[in-house]
Amino acid sequence: MSPAATRRYRVSCIDLTEHETFVLALSEQDAVAKAVAIYNLNGLAEFTSSTVEKFDWEAVAAEVPHDC
Repeated sequence: MSPAATRRYRVSCIDLTEHETFVLALSEQDAVAKAVAIYNLNGLAEFTSSTVEKFDWEAVAAEVPHDC
C-alpha cells in the first residue's frame, strides 16, 4: 500500500473514556481495523484518553496542517 494512497484517520475507542490514536488507512473501516490491531498488540499504550459517556469505535479523516 503506497503512502500516497492512504489518508490519516483519528480513531477512537469509547468506553466511558475516549481513547484515540492516529493511523494511515484507505478507509474508515480500514482505520478502525488498524486501531483495533494496535490495541490488541499494545493495549492503550498508543492511545490518548479523555472522559466521555458512551461506548463505540469511530474513525474520522484527520485534517493535516499545511505546514507539516
